[in-house]
Amino acid sequence: MIIDFNSYIGNYPFRRIKYNTPHGLYTLMSKVGIDKALVSGFEAIFYKNWFEANSILLHEIEKSSLDIKRRMLACITVNPLTPGWTFDLDKCIEKAFALRLYPNYHGYRLNEREVDTLAEEARPYNLPILITVRIQDERSHPLMLRVPPVDLSGILEFAERHSDIQFVICNAYFNEVLSRRKEISSLENVHVELSFISTVRLDSIEVLSNEIGADRLILGTYMPFFYPECIVNRIKLSELSRKDKELIMWRNAAKLLKINDF
Repeated sequence: MIIDFNSYIGNYPFRRIKYNTPHGLYTLMSKVGIDKALVSGFEAIFYKNWFEANSILLHEIEKSSLDIKRRMLACITVNPLTPGWTFDLDKCIEKAFALRLYPNYHGYRLNEREVDTLAEEARPYNLPILITVRIQDERSHPLMLRVPPVDLSGILEFAERHSDIQFVICNAYFNEVLSRRKEISSLENVHVELSFISTVRLDSIEVLSNEIGADRLILGTYMPFFYPECIVNRIKLSELSRKDKELIMWRNAAKLLKINDF
């Protein structure tokens, strides 16, 4: 069983990406053996109207085949600085399995009042909140469109203020997570997605499992931006126990997403 906690469909503005439709993503999932994927839309990062971007995501999944709809779970994006955002959130949150934030791309910090208001609005739905540290390596950004990563300290402070909400740190590097391992370990509502983790050292997943626990790590491929085989095989071939591999590859995700239809 494999659940991918970090995948995308839609158009990326800086280069063409293959497999960026539900059918394309389904093809990659089937190739690698991924059973379910939490799917976000690239447009939601860049569109001024994030509700329109979420509508595109939901529509693309809804018009797909029954098997694709069964295997793809919508993750909607929210920008709490947009006028009327609470009304837009109400229109699409019922179809969501998780919420995603891009503080660096949408121009806010996680200690602002509007972000705490978002957490309060989302709390009754009991959905995990994904916070995306980056969408690509900063060294490869277009020259005039460089966006700094989100500081993990702000994420952890946000999670500490809302201890009854589950948070997932996405697209963070190994060293960023390792440097905050004590704070992450102390917050039971913080989890780490692994798509950017295995790029520096071969034992990165084993190290983080020892430092913060396999029950806090979640498989994410970042497909179709990344090849999904990279992180899937990294976990399969790791020296972790079978129990820990299952936690990372699907059990932790299933618990956060509250899914059990396997």
